Amino acid sequence: MIKFAVIQSIELSLRWDELLNVALGLADEFNVVFPNGEYAPENFLLNGRPEFESVSDLKVSHWLNMEDNSIYFGSLDDSIRKLIMDFNHQDPTKDMSYLWHYSLYRHGIELLNVQDFTVCLLDLDTELTAHLQQLQINWRDE
Repeated sequence: MIKFAVIQSIELSLRWDELLNVALGLADEFNVVFPNGEYAPENFLLNGRPEFESVSDLKVSHWLNMEDNSIYFGSLDDSIRKLIMDFNHQDPTKDMSYLWHYSLYRHGIELLNVQDFTVCLLDLDTELTAHLQQLQINWRDE
């Protein structure tokens, strides 16, 4: 049985950057979800879509969880790691600059899933939690 921890707000989690950095170091694949249609900068659900669309070698398919959305996925490299980290810092000039929905995987197993911009589901049955415990990084809401 898979167990999850929920981080209710990554923006309020004091060590979120460290946790995400560890996850990105372990992960070898990712996915990110964007609505289909014309890009509009005021639509927060589209944050990051132009940047991810410009990355070569990404696969795109229909996202089965919601109509009119696409999932972009592929192998993690340093450019993708940087994009994900960049979109995990709120831009003071924007109302919202986080990615809407993404996941990180290691060998096909989901390590974490960020939904609704700031809610993180962390799989407790993976190498990630062992690494976090070893580094004494608390993943529970503070």
